[in-house]
Amino acid sequence: MLALCPFCSLRAEKAPLSPEKLAEQADLIIVGEVLALKITHERSQIETGSGNYDWIIESSIKVREVEKGTAQVGDTIGARSFRIKSRKSATGFMSPSGHHPIPKVGSITRVHLKSDFSVLLPNGFTSTDPRRELSSAVEVNALQSGYTYGLPMGGWILLILVLVSLVVFVILLRQTQRKERTKVHARRSKPHTSDRR
Repeated sequence: MLALCPFCSLRAEKAPLSPEKLAEQADLIIVGEVLALKITHERSQIETGSGNYDWIIESSIKVREVEKGTAQVGDTIGARSFRIKSRKSATGFMSPSGHHPIPKVGSITRVHLKSDFSVLLPNGFTSTDPRRELSSAVEVNALQSGYTYGLPMGGWILLILVLVSLVVFVILLRQTQRKERTKVHARRSKPHTSDRR
């Protein structure tokens, strides 16, 4: 299918983790308020080849409660999450697209973190109220993702092949037209012999 659609963007999302799995896999679980969001970009840690980049969203979280691990109430923790910024090929999109949701400033959220303060994929931010769904920050939802070089690498290869084929066709067409003109010119310039009686 990928060969038939080199311009398609495919996603291979990681299934959301259950509350039990989140609690089991987290090194640190805190409840806190999102004070600020800092958005930057860097080379992808998921798709490590050159030309693959991710948006890095660092959420400053003021700790209100510690449910697992070691942290101090009142501390501010920088929780790292990501979204895809760019991939150089369509297959690069066949990896998780990042964290969902990433809460807005002012949200009270439960955060499931690894020891390096990265948020568990894909749903390490959760609501503190099971009846309410946590939504992503507007500025995070506005982040764009696409191809590093405008098209997937397969698209560039296809485009180059089409262009090379077109150039070869034009060259062959001109050579054929030149030969035909030469033949016509040769017939016209041939001296006419008169009939002898």
